[in-house]
Amino acid sequence: MKKFFLFVALFVLNICLAQIKDENYELSTLPKVTQIVNDFEGVLDEKEETELYEILYQYNLKTTNQIVIVTVKSIEPFKNIFDFSLNLAQRTGPGIAGKDNGIMIVFSKNLREIQIQNGDGILDKLTNEETKKIIDEIIIPEFKKGNYCEGFKKGILEIQRELN
Repeated sequence: MKKFFLFVALFVLNICLAQIKDENYELSTLPKVTQIVNDFEGVLDEKEETELYEILYQYNLKTTNQIVIVTVKSIEPFKNIFDFSLNLAQRTGPGIAGKDNGIMIVFSKNLREIQIQNGDGILDKLTNEETKKIIDEIIIPEFKKGNYCEGFKKGILEIQRELN
């Protein structure tokens, strides 16, 4: 009987450790976001990246809000862009799209998906419904034309307008 309980305890412990390992694996696959423009997918040229950086940097100097752009080729091992972007925003923490006054725009041209994560301190000024409208009506029409920089720029300017 003691062997049975020992076996059950070891089995449960193994399952718990496997879940922790899976969570750590997911988090370890997230890209390291160190700037306000992080083009890991290469959808922007150097001039476009600089232009977006300048818009975001100037806005950051004027307000306590920070907007960050991240482009990625893949969201694996996450199953959807929402979970990927939420974990990325939480992992990034204060300083780069901090949890409260930060906004993180995550885009994958390869997957044809975009998600905007609003920090808790933003939601009273910019709701998730308003964010979805910005994506659908401002950003995506430009992306469909292949104008990624313009889509980001128009989306950022609308977000800034909503926050002020």
